[in-house]
Amino acid sequence: MQDQRQNIRRVEFPKSTKEALHHLEQLCIPFTQLRPPTSKQLDYIGELIDEFVFLDHGPKRAHRRKKMTSMQELQVLVILCRFFSSSMADGVKNTVFMMIFTSPGGKPDSTTNDRMLFLGKLISLAISMKSSLLLNCAGVWMQQRGCSKEHLLGIAKTVSDDHFVLSPNKAELTEWVELSPHFTSCFLSAVWKFRSPIIFSHV
Repeated sequence: MQDQRQNIRRVEFPKSTKEALHHLEQLCIPFTQLRPPTSKQLDYIGELIDEFVFLDHGPKRAHRRKKMTSMQELQVLVILCRFFSSSMADGVKNTVFMMIFTSPGGKPDSTTNDRMLFLGKLISLAISMKSSLLLNCAGVWMQQRGCSKEHLLGIAKTVSDDHFVLSPNKAELTEWVELSPHFTSCFLSAVWKFRSPIIFSHV
């Protein structure tokens, strides 16, 4: 495994994020062929994601880690939406998605909470852009993580607020089923956990 971070650092944002994602795609291809990543590979991938996807350059234990600006966040959201809407193999796409949005060891912390909020925004954007491919990735991720986990409920609430509270549309949930039945079923399972009358009035 060749460390490409120095090469990517020579490229300015947002192109650096695009190059890092394509590098991550290549790294994940072997993992879809029953070759689990080593701890060294996982550490490298985690550092790649921190620096070039979430633009997090702060020390791991810092109390105030540098965060993206609103404009940078919007740019990264659009880049990710386009990346996961590409013709990449489903297995690779799902693996990359898992790597980006699953914390090491599965232990939630403040960084995990920030990234779950970010993921909620990404899913909302995917719905608005009608990206069935990205929503399919989100559905696989939600199923593997467990639809009743607390942070998944937060994602479901963020998405429901965006699409049923701020801009109610009775036809929208039907469109979701057509876009991605898998995501929609996982979303409804999570919503059921917090018994949202707003959502179920649209079913």
